[in-house]
Parts: sequence; structure tokens; C-alpha cells
Amino acid sequence: MYSSMDVYPGYQGDSEVSIQSCYLGGNGNVYRNHRFGTLQLGAGYIYKFGESGQVFHMDTLLANGRCDAMVRIESNVEGRPVQFSSPNMQRIQYAIIQNIQFQGNPLDHIAENSIGVGATPGWTIQELTKGRDLYWVGGTGIWHDPAHWSLTSGGPGGECIPTPFDNVFFDDKSFSGPNQEVNYAAQNFVVNFKNLLWSGPPASTIMTMDDMHAYGSFELRTDFTLYLTELFLKGDLQNNVLDLRNHFIWNLNVEGTGQWTMLSDFNFNYIGHQNGTLNLGEGTHGEIGTYYGYSANTSQTSVLQGGSCYLVVNGEYLTYYGSFNIATQQFDLQAGNSTIEMTNPNAGIVGSLSQLSFHNVSFTNSDGIGTIANTYYNNGNQVKKEWSFHRLSLPAMESSTVLRLPTRYYSHRAMAMCWKAPFNIKSTITGRFGEITVPGFVWSLPFRGSSPSM
Repeated sequence: MYSSMDVYPGYQGDSEVSIQSCYLGGNGNVYRNHRFGTLQLGAGYIYKFGESGQVFHMDTLLANGRCDAMVRIESNVEGRPVQFSSPNMQRIQYAIIQNIQFQGNPLDHIAENSIGVGATPGWTIQELTKGRDLYWVGGTGIWHDPAHWSLTSGGPGGECIPTPFDNVFFDDKSFSGPNQEVNYAAQNFVVNFKNLLWSGPPASTIMTMDDMHAYGSFELRTDFTLYLTELFLKGDLQNNVLDLRNHFIWNLNVEGTGQWTMLSDFNFNYIGHQNGTLNLGEGTHGEIGTYYGYSANTSQTSVLQGGSCYLVVNGEYLTYYGSFNIATQQFDLQAGNSTIEMTNPNAGIVGSLSQLSFHNVSFTNSDGIGTIANTYYNNGNQVKKEWSFHRLSLPAMESSTVLRLPTRYYSHRAMAMCWKAPFNIKSTITGRFGEITVPGFVWSLPFRGSSPSM
């Protein structure tokens, strides 16, 4: 099988799939309990297994990476280990093993020239040298070519490709001339590193990557060209920084339990925040299509810190992930002095939290349906819980505009509303009342009549 494998063996997870022989030659995802005769994992890819407490039985595990294409085997959720079990001693090589534990006997499974990340009992990991400072050398090339990795700036190549413990540098000795490029392997092998610093190559230099996995910081310069589909933030390190200099990256995925802070302006199509802490920074300007916050780890809270960021959200509410969507109770929004500007005519802020506190929020498109919706349910009943706004602004609204509000909202200062003509404010659920509280008066929805004066 040369693509991902997604198998759910039973709705309640109480049944198993037994497979005599399985070969995965591309990124793979295996959920819930399985039994394999032989499980073979191709070099250069990521293989994610289940959730905490699930067990994967196998007679034989074949997972042999290379210096230029390591095998990455990990739990589907960082911080929540899963179990492997085998009656036979297993031996693999050039692997990155993260939160995978072997249970039972024997407990001396060997991973040669490998790296362990997180909890890995039951393995004897004969580790590669880790904590290296690796410098790109030799100009245009493929990330996975050891000839381009050196232990010194401008020095000889030949080092194995970076691992999650290695720092990566692109400096003034990395390229021999203009218009040179770093690219990814045709097989789309995984790109790992701890910290990446792009500090000195010529302005015409290009980096083209499908996805990159950062276990620490990611720091760029303004004057080069970046084509990057997805940046994954991994690991448990704190005080990491993202200095993105407004380079456009399609997707940002926060998977690690660590903490990352924006140091400069940023631009994403999508931010998926399932773990750890993301700080949007002080004085930064961000533009995104969608923010989707949730918690893949029910024992840990995902944290979004707004700082004093001005965040522009241009996505549409009715898409799958929405405009600004918080879909979990294990979430902490620390708004700080941030501003969220919703620019899509059908923008929406949606959450399934019992309580949220925003600083400044503004809907700036004057033609459409804006939505603020608390979708939190308790025992099947939608409950009225308070969301608060320091300032909620609905400027220059046309008569065709509708703002839908399903629950209770409190504004600490005032709701700044100005309009060219009367507009509609409605509950999202017919017959259910929402409430807007502003010092001096209360709006209860649905209602009819003129708006109170400010």
C-alpha cells in the first residue's frame, strides 16, 4: 500500500483487525487495536498509531530507514503513548520513535542508529549523534541528500539528514550564487529539525517544501522566496519562536505540547491548533483564512494567547472548519489586547466552550450574514453561558446584513455599532433567546424594534 492507511476496526474500538502481512510505502495512520503477522514500514515517512492505551500486536516489525530517509513511528497524539506488543524480539534501524512503548516480554527490542522522543520504554535505542548543528552547503540540492549537510559553515558535506534534535542553518556560505534552491525529495520524505535559522543566503534563493516538522523555533529572513505547504510544530520544548516575516504558508499545525510565540507578521490559509500553546505575539499583524482550535489530548488544554496581535480572518463560517472555530472544552483563550477582524461577508466566530472572553472583535464586511455561536451542549441541552467582549464592532452595516447570536454576551466597555440603515440581529436557533449585555441596557434576542442609542 503506497498511501495512507486509515482503519477503524469497530465503532467502540472493542474489536480488532487481523492482517497477515501489511506493507505501507507512504505516510500511514492506523487506529485502534490491530494484529499483524508482518508489518513493514517504508523508509522516509511518518506512521501514526492510535490513541493512548491502545495496543498493536505484531509478530514481525520491519522498519528499516536510511541515513537519508528515516522511518518515523509515533503516537497519533503527542503526549499520549500507545503500546506495541510482540512475542519476538524486533530489530529496526534509522528510525525516529516517539511515544511508542513495547509491553510484555521480550523487552529488549532494538532500534539501531535511531532517535527516541518522549516515552519509549521497552526499546533499546542505539542513538545517532543528536544535538548537532547542521549547515546547508553546496548550493542547489535536495534536503534529503547527505552531501548538503555539514558540521561546519561552508565545510564538507556527508552528514546524515537532520533529526528532531538537530539545529539547521542556512547562511552566507550555503549557496554559491543567485537563484539557487533547496527542494524536497521526489518521494516526499519527511523533513525534521529542532531549530531552523535562515540568516544569510542571497535574496534570490528559494526554498520549496511540501511539509516541515519543527521541534523548536523557525526563523526566516524577509528577502528570499518560500514555498511551503504545511508547517508542523512538534515536541514539548517551551519558549520557541516563529519569525516568519509575513511569508505565506498554506497550513500551520500545532501538534506538540510545547509553546511557540510569533515574533513578526504571519500569513496562513489555515491554523489547526490541537495541542500546546500558540502566542500570536506583541504588535504583530496576522492574516489567515481559518483558525480551528481543538484538543487532541483530553488530559491537556490547548492555549491561544492573543498578545496585542491584529488578526485578520477572511474565511467563511459555513466551510468545514469555519472562520474562527474553537471546538473543544479543553481550551484556554487568553485574548490579551488582541483584535480579531472578520472580513468575509459570511464570517463567524463559533465555539463549544461554556465561556470565552475576547478583547476586540470587529465584523467589517457590510454585505452578508455574520455569526457568533456558542454550540456548547450539556446533556443534550444547549445552555446559556456567557461570552464576553471588551469591544464588539459592527461598522457600516447594510440593511441586508444579519448578525446571528445564540447565547449571552457581555461587553466590558461598549458595543461599537454604526450603520447606514437598520439591520437584523437574530438568534441562530429559532425560539431560543440570546442576550447582549452592555452597561446601561440589555438586549434580549429575538426582539423587534429600533436599536437602543449608544
